[in-house]
Amino acid sequence: MKIFITGVARSGTTLLARLMNAFEGVYVINEEVSLEDFCNYDIKGLEKFDNEKTILVGKRSEGTIFSHRISKQEKEKQLKLIKDNDIKILNIVRNGFDVVDSQYKAWGINDPLEWLGCIKEAVTYGVGALKYQELIGTPKKTQDRVIKNLGLKKQHNFSDYPYFVPENCFASNYKEYGLRKLKKVTHTERIFNECDGLDRFQFIYYNHINGFKE
Repeated sequence: MKIFITGVARSGTTLLARLMNAFEGVYVINEEVSLEDFCNYDIKGLEKFDNEKTILVGKRSEGTIFSHRISKQEKEKQLKLIKDNDIKILNIVRNGFDVVDSQYKAWGINDPLEWLGCIKEAVTYGVGALKYQELIGTPKKTQDRVIKNLGLKKQHNFSDYPYFVPENCFASNYKEYGLRKLKKVTHTERIFNECDGLDRFQFIYYNHINGFKE
């Protein structure tokens, strides 16, 4: 099985990739990878894994569907890759306000229109969403949902994060927090760059219909 994680930057894609180590027989590629490279990824050289039984997990790189604004041609190409390779998409979404706030705090800029476009795109193609707030707020319920939808076997509880995550899996130089601590991290600023009145209205609307509160 091949599972590919998508989602707008600062939505929790790295956290989700690391959490996937909680399941049996999973190999998480320790770097962002394009959809095309993911389809051709070979793990035969890894002694720990049986290439026929291993569940391969990849996290999207720049220019990926449901994660970035891409051309129609590129979108069609990636949709074909997903279908032809029987890839399971695990798309994580986060409150749009928290996404743009987090982008601004991390990089000094943000892109609310990218969040809006990717939310619309996922709805258009019927891609289900795993919500960041539920991932950190109700980890057991969310993990059970992932198990049910993808047929995975649990080896560790999401709630035990980060203790089961290999050191080299998207290693970071900042202090590790458990999910309970992450739940307490909130954003209060409401910063929009390059977003006119209509786009702002749609941003708020799609944030609302996805069950997010301001």
